[in-house]
Amino acid sequence: MGGCCDQGFKRKEADAVSKDPVCGMKVDCENKGALKLNHEGNDVYFCSTACMTKFINDPEAYLKKKKSFFGLFN
Repeated sequence: MGGCCDQGFKRKEADAVSKDPVCGMKVDCENKGALKLNHEGNDVYFCSTACMTKFINDPEAYLKKKKSFFGLFN
């Protein structure tokens, strides 16, 4: 137990959420402490510094996952 997203409790669902591109966890975009990075003009939100670091080290690996997923519907 104890992954990047293991909070041990449930939170109230936020009004504005984004999906962490590394692990897929929902992130509250309106939270002042939310981890955010601007990548090529787009804000990207993260659940933890571990996920943000993985993205920074290889953003294309996580962007390719997203593109290949959406390619299934075209």
